Amino acid sequence: MAQVYTCPESPRWLMLKSRYKDAFQSLADLRGSDIQAARDLYYIHVLLRQEDLIAEQRNGSAIVRLFSTRRNRNAAIRSFIVMFAQQFCGAGSSPTRALLASWGFGMLNFLFALPAIKAIDSFGRRKLLLWTFPLMTRFLCVTAGGFYITDGTARLAVVAVGIYLYVIAYSPGEGPVPFVYSAEAFPLASRYLGMSWAVFICWFFNSVIGLTLPSVLTAFGPQGTFFWYASWNAVLFVIIYFFLPETRSLTLEELDRVFEVPMWTHANMKLQQLVKVARW
Repeated sequence: MAQVYTCPESPRWLMLKSRYKDAFQSLADLRGSDIQAARDLYYIHVLLRQEDLIAEQRNGSAIVRLFSTRRNRNAAIRSFIVMFAQQFCGAGSSPTRALLASWGFGMLNFLFALPAIKAIDSFGRRKLLLWTFPLMTRFLCVTAGGFYITDGTARLAVVAVGIYLYVIAYSPGEGPVPFVYSAEAFPLASRYLGMSWAVFICWFFNSVIGLTLPSVLTAFGPQGTFFWYASWNAVLFVIIYFFLPETRSLTLEELDRVFEVPMWTHANMKLQQLVKVARW
């Protein structure tokens, strides 16, 4: 918390407030070079002017534009999907959190999130999710099945292994990817607002899980609860496969073209690819 005060202010925000001198100093602190800071200051200035011109040609508030244009709306829906998935994949549920907290969730999450630093660009956001969701489904089922074992030592061992493996699968995939995906899905003019909505969705469904979990535990028991979240992982895998496009290494113009495609068109394209693979 104390280190937040040492972080440079956002240069873009400073320039929106016409504080160009402060923006240059912030960029110099971030880049470590006055020449690079001057270059980026000019680039941001040009982008802000272009955004002003675009905004003048459009009607309505920023929130209306976020959901009224197909490009922005598609980016918002996809971002909401991955944020929703981060909570309903099971990591946000109290039984999982309680077990993870007692078994070193923080250290495991840290260690196995490190590969994502490289893999998220070399492997891709979409592929990371498609690889890790089936694994999380299996490991939650293993954890749930462990509760049926009558021997206490064996039950604890199976549940512990299932939880550990679940964290290993979660950390490089659904842990970091939603925030990276949401941050780059929106165009620059709407990014601040779109990202704010995405984070709101994330914490909204976190609270939904917290409020509904006692009822789920009462109805299903601990093993049924883990099976419940395992089924959500399976459903979310299907949704991500059909509706989530890849954003790795795409320019702003390429992202505009990707998110301009209707979601059902994208889903139909993925279905056709699946049919071709099945026939082959």
